[in-house]
Amino acid sequence: MNTPVQNAAAIVEQARNAGRKALNEAEGKALLTAFGIRTPRSCVVTDAAGATQAVRDMCAPFVVKVVSSEVLHKSDAGGVALNLPDGQAVAAAITDMAQKPLIKSAAREGWLVEEMAPKGHEVVLGGFCDPQFGPMLMVGLGGIFVELLKDVAFRICPIDRRTAEEMLKELKGFGLLQGARGQSPVDIDALIDAMIALGGPDGLLMHYAEEIAEADLNPVIVSQQGAVAVDAAFVLNATTATDAAPFATDQSAADMFRPLFQPRTIAVLGASTRDVAIANTFIRRLKDFGFSGEIYPIHPKADEIEGLKSYPSLADTPQEVDYAYIAIGAERIAGALEAGAGRVRIAQVISSGFGEVEQRVNCKTIWCDGRARLAFAFLGRTVWAPIRHAAG
Repeated sequence: MNTPVQNAAAIVEQARNAGRKALNEAEGKALLTAFGIRTPRSCVVTDAAGATQAVRDMCAPFVVKVVSSEVLHKSDAGGVALNLPDGQAVAAAITDMAQKPLIKSAAREGWLVEEMAPKGHEVVLGGFCDPQFGPMLMVGLGGIFVELLKDVAFRICPIDRRTAEEMLKELKGFGLLQGARGQSPVDIDALIDAMIALGGPDGLLMHYAEEIAEADLNPVIVSQQGAVAVDAAFVLNATTATDAAPFATDQSAADMFRPLFQPRTIAVLGASTRDVAIANTFIRRLKDFGFSGEIYPIHPKADEIEGLKSYPSLADTPQEVDYAYIAIGAERIAGALEAGAGRVRIAQVISSGFGEVEQRVNCKTIWCDGRARLAFAFLGRTVWAPIRHAAG
């Protein structure tokens, strides 16, 4: 018997084999169910007559939605009907929807008939795969909170329960979920369970980081009875091919980015013996602020810069570099980082000049002696770039 994750993989593979760029809602909800995220009790029917029979074992009121990978915004197309009291109303809604212009012209896989979720607060869960940081999770309050107030929080996956709690507490409207102004408090633990199922270590976004470009669970209805995803949209990546080794780590996001926020060793590229470069100012400020770690000026010829021993390249520093501050000419950066042979964890590139680089090389992958890679955008502005160690 297939496991839920194997069933989920089959759903994604089937969509890919059909040449589709997105999952339909029924497939998206099956994917959520495989990872333990609640969805309404539902079935997919091919016509109005089938709907009348299907709802006999379901509890009213009902919702009907068109199932089509070509109709992502179902409400705008007239493809959603709510509060239907019985099978006859469901059949009539399907007959009416089938004549809507945007639906009539689209390829349809059927009609999704669901039991309506209990009333509660609308929450939006989402995710996407960032080219630098990998899977990202988003949570926000639904309705005007997302549309007008942009009341959302983001984290790098995988998240844990404490991180999920922190995300929720960042929301301006979090008090509504706790029962502010006479509102009924919701099941916060159930919402956190859904967030973990989506963005946790064994979550959907981590399993399908290379497959899913965007995930949109909007809305998730959260009440005292739990959290139920009543709509789900998944956009697939155009391709799963990659020109670099797959990234895998058992580190938490906090451990992964410790070298950025708590570096023990800092290398500075671009400092001058003439004390006029911005990199010299950076070294002096590190000293002024009492940085207690090691500072390694990198210079091909100088023996000493700002009273510190200098080293010819990143490969020559006594210890591996947690954080590299790079202020050298754009044309020299790739070579300087490659010379580090995987000994640099985080690099901050502040150099100008990338605006003149052709668009086709605006995103570059630098291999460091086969042990690590650095991906960053050459956009003529500061770019933070984690060097990710390849699996094995």
